[in-house]
Amino acid sequence: MRLFTSTWRFYVAVILVIGSIGSLFSLGVKEFAAGIIVSVLLILPELLYFLKPAASIWKKWDESASSQKQQDRIDRARSGDLTPRWVDVKGKIASFTGSDGGVAYKTTLKKCSCPDFAKRGVPCKHMFYLADRCDLIDR
Repeated sequence: MRLFTSTWRFYVAVILVIGSIGSLFSLGVKEFAAGIIVSVLLILPELLYFLKPAASIWKKWDESASSQKQQDRIDRARSGDLTPRWVDVKGKIASFTGSDGGVAYKTTLKKCSCPDFAKRGVPCKHMFYLADRCDLIDR
C-alpha cells in the first residue's frame, strides 16, 4: 500500500478492480472496461509521482525554505523533533507518529496529512525530514 500516497485512492482502486472483475461475469465487457478505466485514472497519479525524480517534485518548495519559521522547521526535522514510523526514500513517502502518539501522518514531497501543512500549505517538518533524507536540502 506504500505505492499509494493517498489511502482512499488505494481502497477505491481495489474496490473498483474487484467490482470490474465481477461485472465482467455478470454485466458485460462495457462495465468491466469502465471500472478498469476508472481504476487506472486513480492509480495513474500515484505511479507518476513515483516515477518523477525527487528533485523535480521538491522544486516547487525551493523558495519556501527562506523564512525563519521554515528554517526552524528544517532544524526540528534534522534534530529529531518528530517520530518517523517508516521512511521510503526510493518511493519518496513516509509516515510519522503525531505528537499525541496515536495519529499517523502520511507524508510525500508534495503534501502531508498533518494539521500544520493543512493550515499553512507550505512544507511542514515531516516534509522537510523526508526531503532531507532524499538529499534535497542543502546542509
